[in-house]
Amino acid sequence: MQTAPLWFITYRFPADARLAPSLVPEIEAILDAGLNLTLLPYEAHGEASVTLPVGIAYDTSLNDAPEKCIPLRVLKGLCSQWTWREFLNSDCAKAILAPHQVLNRSARIAHYAPILRMLVRREITRGAQLPVLYTDRFDALTYAACTLKLEFPQLKVVTRAIGYDIYRERYRRGYLPLRLQFATQPDIICPVSEVGSQYLIREYNIPADKVRTYHRGVDVASTCAKAGTVGTLKLVSCSYCTPVKRLDLLIRRLHTYAAARQEIAIHWIHIGDGELLASLQELARSQLTSLSNVLWEMPGYMTPDGIRQHYATCPVDAYVMVSASEGLPKTIMEAQAHGIPTVATSVGGIPELVDQDTGILLSQYFTQQEFDKALDAIVTFRTADRRERIRQYCISRFDRRANTDALVKGVFLPLCQS
Repeated sequence: MQTAPLWFITYRFPADARLAPSLVPEIEAILDAGLNLTLLPYEAHGEASVTLPVGIAYDTSLNDAPEKCIPLRVLKGLCSQWTWREFLNSDCAKAILAPHQVLNRSARIAHYAPILRMLVRREITRGAQLPVLYTDRFDALTYAACTLKLEFPQLKVVTRAIGYDIYRERYRRGYLPLRLQFATQPDIICPVSEVGSQYLIREYNIPADKVRTYHRGVDVASTCAKAGTVGTLKLVSCSYCTPVKRLDLLIRRLHTYAAARQEIAIHWIHIGDGELLASLQELARSQLTSLSNVLWEMPGYMTPDGIRQHYATCPVDAYVMVSASEGLPKTIMEAQAHGIPTVATSVGGIPELVDQDTGILLSQYFTQQEFDKALDAIVTFRTADRRERIRQYCISRFDRRANTDALVKGVFLPLCQS
């Protein structure tokens, strides 16, 4: 049986090394399954910062033709059929308030779809099989790939979906441009959380048989991280410094908590960079530095290996996340892979990760009292037995290789071999 090639369309990868922990394991599993894989990056500015596995083909056609001319981009958007259809569907009121977003999304489809069409036509001219197209984000490139179905009805399109691809609430006015036009067009959508899957089915009327949850995973540590000692509290958070993460709220809650508990030596480190890093560092200086029992650090970006090294060598009592919205955070999985309990808001896919055996859930708009109670209680997870149970839970649900193998066997092999 002849096997169809798989084209993996990736945003910013392999130029952005921060995407490697999510994408490289999938690439390796696809290659190990014997599939013919081609990587097609787009908007991956600069040189590749990740060494790609041996055996992968690399086509830069999408990346070599960025649309840099703003007037031309606007013109493409204005002339696009998708722009005008957007003002006729049930999202029209939101579209009227965000015309620049509609134009930008339509222009990206109008720009990238012809390049993809040219590549597919070239393969057919060579006598090759129609490829299966796989996008790492449920966004404009997925939409562009779906437009090819008019010319190639047998073309299969698969997309991943993370938090920003799924939840309306992540966007101003709850509006994802063109989503209603393209929501049902991919053949298979693979959210990283079950909550995300149910949201897509419910909010966009996507047939349930098109939506399949495949968790991403982590490499589980062989031993658990050490806990803090009596009279101390060691906390870690890890995320981009963006508004949805509500790190300003975390800092203020920590200030009030620590001020009322001078007998506890608290050490908090936040790992991650982003648009708000400098302002959050300033807020931490004003809120936390004056407290004699608090030591805080915000070092910015740290490599995945650096994070794992921190967990392996430094005591950690809890991983803390107070986001307003989330998908299925890999940062929680990384902590659980080292037996570390979590204190987190019950939003998005977090309840799939955190329960009474793995940590403590906060309400989305938690009070200071609720926060204080959770931090006071998290020290009950310091025992070796409880931490080992967290690590075993991570092995059973979020082992990286097991989850990527399931994705390949459940989705890519059947599509490529059909």
